[in-house]
Amino acid sequence: MRQDRPTAARPARHAHLRLPCVLLLAGITGILTAGPAGAAGKEAESLADAVFDPALIASMRYRYEFVDQDGFVRDANASTLRLRLGVRTREWRGFSFTVEGEGVAHLGPERFNDTVNGRTAFPVVADPEDVVLNRVFGRWQARDWLAVDAGRQALNLDNQRFIGSVGWRQNDQTMDSAGLVLTPAARCASRPAMSGASTASSDPIRRWACGRTPTSCS
Repeated sequence: MRQDRPTAARPARHAHLRLPCVLLLAGITGILTAGPAGAAGKEAESLADAVFDPALIASMRYRYEFVDQDGFVRDANASTLRLRLGVRTREWRGFSFTVEGEGVAHLGPERFNDTVNGRTAFPVVADPEDVVLNRVFGRWQARDWLAVDAGRQALNLDNQRFIGSVGWRQNDQTMDSAGLVLTPAARCASRPAMSGASTASSDPIRRWACGRTPTSCS
């Protein structure tokens, strides 16, 4: 008789702590999004203004995913919640800084294989529970047509065939990278960059990535 591996045999992942953390983020997200919007779109007059009057980043996304896959007796039913919370400083002399945390929680029974929970009798829905530092990067807008950025961020080049954030997943992919953003025309941009480890993969990526952003030349 086919049996699932018990979900209780997962003490190392501290799943009992992650759901409260994500729910706490949900409460903070609700409070912040209900508050007034700051003046983040305006350039700061001083470094203190840039740091102490930032823009708030807060979002929440619930998703239910069903998978009926050949070769599995059971279907996958995944109910997940993703929360993001962070800040982006106002631009000061072209410089800005962004930091963002992300939490993913499972709601209800885990009737799916999230790639680390051992539920191999179910099809894969690759959204494991986690709390991570999703983005942290600095940016310098030197000119209207030239910018420099470095840190952990989402990179989406061309149609994302080779390099992209995989935004469909709850825990999307961000990379440690540094690069130039050249915008010689209104609808044309290119990004030579050095990309590093991905937050959504255990295998670090080390390569030069050259391409165009989604607002590529038409």
